[in-house]
Amino acid sequence: RDRGRDRSRSRDRGRDRSRDRGMDRDRSRDRDRDRDRGGDDETKRGNVTALRQAICVGFCNRLAQRLPKHNGFRTLNDNAVLAEVHPSSARPLANEITGLLPEWIVYHELVATTRVFLRNVCAVEAPWVAPVTERLRGVDLKRLSGGRVATSKAREEEARRERAKEAERQRIESGARKNDDKAVEDARARYLARKAAAEKAKK
Repeated sequence: RDRGRDRSRSRDRGRDRSRDRGMDRDRSRDRDRDRDRGGDDETKRGNVTALRQAICVGFCNRLAQRLPKHNGFRTLNDNAVLAEVHPSSARPLANEITGLLPEWIVYHELVATTRVFLRNVCAVEAPWVAPVTERLRGVDLKRLSGGRVATSKAREEEARRERAKEAERQRIESGARKNDDKAVEDARARYLARKAAAEKAKK
């Protein structure tokens, strides 16, 4: 009977040890999963930051800067306009305390209704914007669009042709004025001749 009781206790202890080992394996697996998930989150955050920076550079013609102390934006292009971020795009970006939107954004769409809205926007950082705007100041749009780049010699030739055109125009206008004056004098002479002939006929 004692031996049976000892065997029962031994089996119970074996089951307890097996259960403990199983729980340890589960905990270890959970820790590994959490660690992997955390690594993925960090990787995703890094990729999103790199993506935002790439968007800032690639869509620099659609940059907009927030005005001081309120959520109005001014677009940074040749036809700069004042606009506001569409509510559907503004809510996720607003600061929870101040309610202000990021200082710099890239917008995908500008919609002009009774008000001007920027839709589908992406927040970008000021340090990314500075080098982009610096390069844009000296950009040659004609060169970028594939147009012919005028050399100094070509510009001089163009100026010479313009001067020749202007001189020809002035010459034609001057000749026209002379012709008009002569026509007036001839008409006056004919009128006086007719008048003299009529008076002579009366006599």
